[in-house]
Amino acid sequence: MCDVDVSHAEAVVSARPVGGGSYLNLSDLFVDVNLPPYVQDQLREHAII
Repeated sequence: MCDVDVSHAEAVVSARPVGGGSYLNLSDLFVDVNLPPYVQDQLREHAII
């Protein structure tokens, strides 16, 4: 777990259809989903794309 708040995780899941169902990299995700910098850092450290 990367301790991302539920509301931020839900925003990522909701944006997936916008990104065609998945993202090739986190930069594309961050364009579609406005996440605070600390959440972006958490995802950079722990997310698997």
